[in-house]
Amino acid sequence: MTASIVFIITIGIGLKGVVKDPSVDAFVADDHPAAVTREQAKATFGLEDPIVLALTAPKGLSVFTPDALKALRTIEEKVRVLPNVQKQRLVSILHDQAISGTDGDLDVSPILEPGPITQSAANTAWERVQSMPMMLGLLTSESGDTVSLVIPVHNPNAATETYASIRAIADAETANLPNVYAHVAGVAAMNGRLAHMVDTDTKRLIPLSILTALVIIFIALRSWKGVVGPLLV
Repeated sequence: MTASIVFIITIGIGLKGVVKDPSVDAFVADDHPAAVTREQAKATFGLEDPIVLALTAPKGLSVFTPDALKALRTIEEKVRVLPNVQKQRLVSILHDQAISGTDGDLDVSPILEPGPITQSAANTAWERVQSMPMMLGLLTSESGDTVSLVIPVHNPNAATETYASIRAIADAETANLPNVYAHVAGVAAMNGRLAHMVDTDTKRLIPLSILTALVIIFIALRSWKGVVGPLLV
């Protein structure tokens, strides 16, 4: 009996080193092709898992409107100052350039011109995006009903507050726009959401699982005294 107690205590001491890992990585094998490819990209290009924000319009409509692009600009300005955001590495049509050739000359123009956003400026931005096929499906959809903002973060596995802040900013800026909807995704966003879900679920499930086990033990042994030993274990 004494030896068993000493063994249990010795093993129990190791619990102080146990930490909770609610990141997506904990649910994916290290040798999974997707995980291997991501690690290669990270090592080669220094890419971390970003948060991706998208503004979308209903099918058949476009987000290349003054209201939607103004919202995107305001969201980016507010997101840029968040603590965990790599503010110099945000990617969107707001700062990217369109490259074209005219009579042997190379023209480089901002996709969205600085200054007030008019419908003419929005139309020009869409034309310039279409002239850059590599942006379609990345920074915008091919139909023009989605525009995205890629938000690199310093620590993708600790982005819970960052995700919540970006979600709140996006919701506030699109609240009064009837045909513009905000979506927040990406591995860093998933980690933040998953961490919240894990915290919430474990607070409920662990006590419930212990109680269920004790009830089953009591039913099997028909004695509350017999429950004490298993409870300690």
